[in-house]
Amino acid sequence: MSKPKSAISSFSPSKEIMDLKSLKCQRTVAKTSIVRIKTGLLEKTMSLDPIELECGLDILNSHSEKLMKCQSKIEEIDEEDIARGELEDLIVETKSIIKSILARNKSSIAEASFIAPHSSRLPKISLPTFKGEYSEFKNFMSLFKSFVHNDPTIPDIEKFNHLVSCLYGKALGTVKSFQMSEENYPKALASLRKVYDNKCLIFFNTVSKLFEL
Repeated sequence: MSKPKSAISSFSPSKEIMDLKSLKCQRTVAKTSIVRIKTGLLEKTMSLDPIELECGLDILNSHSEKLMKCQSKIEEIDEEDIARGELEDLIVETKSIIKSILARNKSSIAEASFIAPHSSRLPKISLPTFKGEYSEFKNFMSLFKSFVHNDPTIPDIEKFNHLVSCLYGKALGTVKSFQMSEENYPKALASLRKVYDNKCLIFFNTVSKLFEL
């Protein structure tokens, strides 16, 4: 004797659950595509040619549109899904990297097309260096902020790279434990400030030097 249809359907996943699984798979595919673009930019495995970057921006916009449409449909079925914030941050960060590189390229082209009189006589400005002397830290940070940290067109991963290139000796050891990444740049800066902008440590260092005289 065959089972009633209602009994069979009770063991089958509902259409809503099937739709949710399908949407989450689509979301993963779109998110992975955007992460791949971001990783390629940060690790410089992706071409930074301006024309290719413009094409990359179009592709990113397409993936972003699919991703957010998919997220909206997921939220209609599952109101407790909280992925939107993370996805929006990923899209903004990736788009910002591309636009920053394009802006720097345009700036470089504009500078190259403008020939300033006697420009060959102007000295080339080098980034400041810091070896770990407490008395030099504030001056170093002031210059570093002016040249690098406050420049919105420089991605944090590049700022981190510039920071490391400016440090020597004990100062370099302060940030060496941080892996080079966008997320770790502010952490490395905070670690540096914790050591060299610390009143207690500055006082102790000053007293120690007096006893060495």
